[in-house]
This record gives sequence, structure tokens and C-alpha cells, in this order.
Amino acid sequence: MRHLTIVGLIAALAVLPGMPASATEHGLLVAANTVYTLGPDAVAVEVQMSLTNTLPDREEAGVTFQYFFDKVSLPLPAAAANIRATSATGRRLAVSTEPVSDQLMAVTIDLPSLLLYSQRQEISLTFDLRGSEPRSEAQIRVNEAYAWFVAWAYGDPGRSSVAVRVPSDYEVEWIGGPAFVEEGPDGFQLGVGGIENPDEWYLAVSARIDDKLESSIIPFDSGAVEVRRWPGDEEWSAFMDSTVRRSFPRLVEMIGQPWPDRRIEVVESYTPTIYGYAGWYLPDAGRIEVGEELDAHVILHEAAHVWFNTALFDARWINEGLAEEFALQARLDSRLAGPNPPRSVGPEGEQALNRWEVPRFDREGVGDEEFYGYEASWLVTHELVAEIGTEGMAAVIAAALSDEIAYQGDGEVESVEPEDDWRRYLDLLQEVGGSERAEEIFREYVVTRLEEETLDDRAVARLEYGQIESLAGDWSLPMAIRRPMSDWDFAAARTAIAQATALLELRDEIDALAASLELDEPDLERSFESSETLNEVAVKMRSQEMALDAVAAAHGRFNQPRTLMERIGLVGVDVTDDLDQAGVAFEANDMEQAERSAGAVIAVLDRADDDGANRAAAAFGGAALVAGAGFGLVWRRRQAGSTTQTFSSPSD
Repeated sequence: MRHLTIVGLIAALAVLPGMPASATEHGLLVAANTVYTLGPDAVAVEVQMSLTNTLPDREEAGVTFQYFFDKVSLPLPAAAANIRATSATGRRLAVSTEPVSDQLMAVTIDLPSLLLYSQRQEISLTFDLRGSEPRSEAQIRVNEAYAWFVAWAYGDPGRSSVAVRVPSDYEVEWIGGPAFVEEGPDGFQLGVGGIENPDEWYLAVSARIDDKLESSIIPFDSGAVEVRRWPGDEEWSAFMDSTVRRSFPRLVEMIGQPWPDRRIEVVESYTPTIYGYAGWYLPDAGRIEVGEELDAHVILHEAAHVWFNTALFDARWINEGLAEEFALQARLDSRLAGPNPPRSVGPEGEQALNRWEVPRFDREGVGDEEFYGYEASWLVTHELVAEIGTEGMAAVIAAALSDEIAYQGDGEVESVEPEDDWRRYLDLLQEVGGSERAEEIFREYVVTRLEEETLDDRAVARLEYGQIESLAGDWSLPMAIRRPMSDWDFAAARTAIAQATALLELRDEIDALAASLELDEPDLERSFESSETLNEVAVKMRSQEMALDAVAAAHGRFNQPRTLMERIGLVGVDVTDDLDQAGVAFEANDMEQAERSAGAVIAVLDRADDDGANRAAAAFGGAALVAGAGFGLVWRRRQAGSTTQTFSSPSD
């Protein structure tokens, strides 16, 4: 919504210059009951006044001075017509008017007779408030479909009452008052009695019958809108048709999101104006309401709110800034007239944009705050778009609408259930849009002091996040880090970063050792990247480390020089199968088998010396037996030629 300041009637509701505000000042006590009745083509107003002279006669030097009133004056809207005054008996009273300003006139009524001290007279004033043409200076609108007017009070404090009567086929909104509301079979009545501040009291009334609006469909390249206008306002209709066809396709293209497939209508309405706006978008109704002015920028701004509303971000300044910037870009690209940058903000109304909320217009200073809020919101957004481009901002919008995590990995982007606030917007601007200035701009315009302290914590966490991203190399960071960063839980994020740093350093050690053994380590990248907690990854990596250490130890033991006894012990023994099996099991991520096979190799090699000794001992004993048997045999053979044939056992 773009801000406009209410001007005209409301500002002119004080009594006319020279008209005392109370009986104690001017001596005329006025009690007044004012009734406004909305009709099909005008508001009929009747003011019933009871006038009492409170100035007593005065005697001075034998002379009696009498104070009397023969006229009464009061302010009326400049658009008032059919002005008529009558006495209590119905006699027509003379009326004269005098312009006071473009919006106001003074009406003077001749009283039926001189009004002397303590006397009272009853008179009635009636007039009509007829609707002015669209885009005319007068701010009263009354047509078949819509009425807007301001009711105010006459009379002295505590002696003033007002009633506003609206037929039942109208929908009614109002600001000002206070006022009571009564609903009957014939319509609404708004009003109040005993008004204590009639010079300040007012009620701005907006009444509409949408069924009497004229309607047409305007198609454009990527969608269509239904335009609903006041009867007979063909100029507004033609302007709307041209603006929609020329600029809406460009708006849709730049934002990068499709036009909604549900009904979106643009309604000519004065209602936003009474709240100080040129227009607004009502998401639940799918309705854009804009005033009668032929303002392409307002139309585009409100159309942009089809995307930029609380369904996107809950911060008012974000949605208003985005709507204003994209409206500006679409309008410039479409060569439509309107306000152009540069625009700037001053100190009046300055505030942290995160404090800028929908205002209460009865609060002092709200006008300055609204102006600052709109201009600063646009300025922030304009600087961001100047840095990352409309394409970068479109990527931010797409990620926000899709609930994508801001801190993204290499795989399919995860969805989150985010708080759609300024913090998420900042994350998306930096992580998705690639902005390097966003934090600086937020510190200058957006955050409160307390929120700036949170940004300090975030800056430390993001520094560590960048460092571990570099350490991770081709690996993406795990959800165990990215989720708390997205949730602004920086304590948890930094704890996870420290844990992940240790694991990545271990990964590098494992990589180096595996490479030295000409082994490909099992892929833990996916487990690491998708891990919500790093405990399971740590267990797997420690298991991998232990298995690889065992395989390395087996290789080291296998490659050691062997003693004579070890070589004897390994005669006929082949450990290369187990050694190869240890490497195969490691690469297949079977760490238990890798450790078993490596352990088997080491066990064989560790007992090779004993096995060699045993074999040597057994071989030595066998050689002695053979030698002894050979000796006995020779001996026996030698004895065979003798006459004495005595045999000796080798064991003897």
C-alpha cells in the first residue's frame, strides 16, 4: 500500500475563523442534532438547532444595553447544495453563503426574530452533499455503487449529537468517532450523543454496493484480471485496460512467479483513501482496491502484493519494499509515467524498519513514520536489487515461496518450516541471492539494537561456517550445521561445526592413508551431508579409521624384512590373499571383515618366526635320524662280508 495524506474536509472541521467555539465565548448556546442520510445520488443532511441567548442585559449610567442575536453562522462543505433553513413553524429563513476555501463555505442564517437574553429559538438547516465527478477537487463521492463523505458535529460541547443512516444494501466502513452502531431492517445507523468535543469530532464514512459496479475482464500474456469500476467512469476503465496489458506481463516475468489461477479483481474504490492509502490488496478476497486516480504506479504496486504479502514474509517493510521496487521496474520497462528515483529519506519519522507496523492514525507523528517506512523500505530493496539484480531477487522469492532452506547443499534442496521474518530474508539474500551488502544494509536501516547483537553472534557463526565450507572442499555441509544456521540457533551450529571440523580433518587423514595404500575409501560424503546429527557419521568414520589402520599395519608388517626363521616359517604359506581381502573389504565398506583379514595377516606374520624355528628343529632332528640309519646300514653292509654277522639298531 502506498501512503497518501488525508487532505481537505477532515482538516477543515474546526469552526470558522471568528466563530467562537463555545457559549461562554460568544454568548450563544447551541444544541444541535445532525442527521446524515445516504440516498442513491446524494447525502441528505438535516441539522436541528436549539439556540439560547446567554448574554444578560446590562445597565450603565441609566442606560439599558440589550444583547441579541439576529443571525447564526456555521461551516458547510463547499459542495453543499439545496441549502435551506426554516423556523420551528416551518417559515423559510434567509440564507447566505461565502466561500472560505476550496473545501469549505460559511453559511449565515437570518433568525426568525431577534433572540434576546434567555430566549430560545428552534431552527432547522437542510442541505445535500452531492457526489463530485471522479478526480475532481471536491472529496465527496456518491454514485450508484459507492459513497464517501465526512460527517461532523455542530453545537456546543455536551449538547451535540450526530446520526448517520445508511441503507441495508450497503457495506459500510468508517473511521473517526467514537460512534455507536445500530443495525435495523432498513439499514445501519451510526452515531453518538453528548459529544464533548464537537469541533474535533468527525466520522468518515465509506459505503459500497459492489453488485452495482460495472465489470470487465482484461486478459494479458500470462493471466487475466477482472476490473470493476464505478458506473460511467470510462476514463478509469480505459486507463486500467492499457496499464494491465502493457505492464502486467513484465511484472510477472521479473518476479518469476505465475499469475494466480484464481480470480483476482481490481476494484475502483475510495475506501483506502480514508485510511490514508492510495490502494491496497486484500489477499483473502483476491481483491486489489485502488482509488480513482489514473496512477499506473499504484496499480502495479498493489498488483505486486499478489505475491508480496504475509504469505511470503511477515515483515511489513519487506513486502512493501519488494512491491514498490518491482512496480518501479515494471513501470519503467513499460514506459509508463510515474515517480522515478532517486528518492531519499530524512530524519523525520526515522525508525528501525523492523518496528514499522500498520499504524494507528490517531497517534501523533504517524504521518512522518509512514513516509519514512515506505521510502526506507523501498530504498533498502532498491539497493539490494541493484546489487543482485532482479534475477537474483526472483531466486530469493522462489526459495521463500517454496520454503527452501537458505543454507543449501549440493543435492536436492531440503524444505523447512521457517519463520518467514527478516532473518530468513537476510539468509536468502546472502545464501541464495549472493548479496554481499545485505548485512551492512540491514544494520543501517532494519534492525533494533538488540537485533544487532544477534547479528554479531550470526557474524561469528557465519565466519566459522565459511571456514568449514573451505575445509569440506567438494563435500557439502551437513544438515546438522545447515539447519541450526537456518534456525538462527548459532550455539548449536557452532557446536556442530566444531564436531564436523574434527571429522573432516579425520577424513583427510583417512584419504591420505588410503591413497598411500592405493585404496579407494568407502563414500561417506552422502551420509555426512544429509546427517541431522553427526554422531552416526562419527561412528562410521572412526570404524573406517580403525579398519584402515589395521590394513595399513598389515601392509607394514608384510613389507618388513624377514629373518631366516620367518622365511622358513612362511615356506608354503601365502598371506597375500588375506592382505588383498582386507583391502577389498575396506573398499566395500565391510570394516569388520577388513580388520579380520588384516588381523589374520599380522597373526601369520607374527608367528612366522616361531613356525620357522619349529620347522628348523623338526628338520634338524629328521636329518640326524636319516644320517644314523645310513651309518647303520653301511655298517651292516660292511659286516655282511665278515664271518661274524652282528646287527646293531641305530637306536642302540
